[in-house]
Parts: sequence; structure tokens; C-alpha cells
Amino acid sequence: MGSDYDRPLDRSFSMTAVRSADELADRPWKSIPNLYDIKLGIGALVLIWGPPGAGKSTMLLRWLNSMPGPVLYASLEERFSPSFRIKLSQAGVSRKDFKILSCSSASDLVGVIIGQRPRYFAIDSLSGTSIKSGDLRRIQLNRLDALFGILHATKAGLPAGSNDFLHEADVVVSLESFKYTVDKSRYGDVGKGGQVYAVDNRCPDKKNSRAEGQLLVLPIGEHRPPAT
Repeated sequence: MGSDYDRPLDRSFSMTAVRSADELADRPWKSIPNLYDIKLGIGALVLIWGPPGAGKSTMLLRWLNSMPGPVLYASLEERFSPSFRIKLSQAGVSRKDFKILSCSSASDLVGVIIGQRPRYFAIDSLSGTSIKSGDLRRIQLNRLDALFGILHATKAGLPAGSNDFLHEADVVVSLESFKYTVDKSRYGDVGKGGQVYAVDNRCPDKKNSRAEGQLLVLPIGEHRPPAT
């Protein structure tokens, strides 16, 4: 079946195979449309990293919420806690085809992906788990349009965990105080940046917000003015 944009015609494009140069050159690979307009090719591995409170989860949730489902989000730290429910609310996520799961091993993740068959899959977070960079590519072989992961920052201000994650990633995005920068991209967006916003569905002050589709959004940290 077709989709809004190109997916591999068969699994051999993501597995061991031999293809001619002219076949690959003529193939119309397309970018995945998304909220932040960051170029993503089909099969992209995307990492988001930054210090605590920088807006990593909010950015990722809003990013995924702008894409057609089904979406599967592995909440490995907060799981189904009230704090994660608040993040979902801030990001405006309430879709039926946006599923949340809680598990800790790469083998469990693969099993759930095979069963759920999402187009987009995210892991929050990779830091402190047993998941390796090679596991991410094995997960990606399950016909995902894109795989996202979050990494924390060390006290030295560097991505926590193995550098293999950064090397393996197609796109790396850093965050600081809810402002993002594309640090690495195999699609040519290095240096691109912007502001991460949270959704406020309770009629925020329109003078200090900006319209995005049918939603009004406020910069993180700004609050809805009291009702009069």
C-alpha cells in the first residue's frame, strides 16, 4: 500500500542487498513532513540531547504528534507517572494512535514494535539503559519510518552514554532552555535551530502566542493569564 511519502519498496533496502548505482540515484527519496521542518529521510535515526529541564521530552512529543500515526513512545524513566501525563498535556498529545509503553530491554522493544507496527518509534531515554547503538539499527529494521531517542547531558555538558549513539545517528539535536540546534544531519540541516513551544488548550493570551494549525501555543514557562 502507498503512503503520503516514500517507504522502502521491500525489506532488502534496509537489509543485506546489492543495488545498482543508477537504481539508487533515480529513486525518489523524500523527506518526512514534520512540525520543526527538520529534514528527515525515511529510516532516519534521530537523537535529542540536553540537560535536565531543557525541553527534550516536550520537543520529541510535539515532534511526533505532528506526524501521521501510529506512533509508539517508550517512556522508560517516568513510565505512566503523573509527571509524564503532564508532559503529554503540555505537548497536546491525546491521540488514540499515539501509544505509550514501558519496558527496559531492547528485545522487549522489538517484540512490541512487531506487534504494534508503528510508523514512528521513540525511546525516552537511552541514558542508563542496556540498549546499545547497534540495538537501535536492529530496531529500525522493523520498517519504521523514523526512530527517535533521548540522551541526557553530563555535568560537563556532553551527551551521556556511549559516543556510538552520536556516530550512529543520522540527525542529532541539542537543547538548552527550550531552544534547539541541529548539531548533525546527514540531510543537510546542520546549524538550524528554533524555539520549543508547549501547547496550551485553555485559551492562552493570543497577544503572546502564535497559531499553529488549530492550536495556540505558548513558549515554555509562560502561563495563561488569569480569567477575568
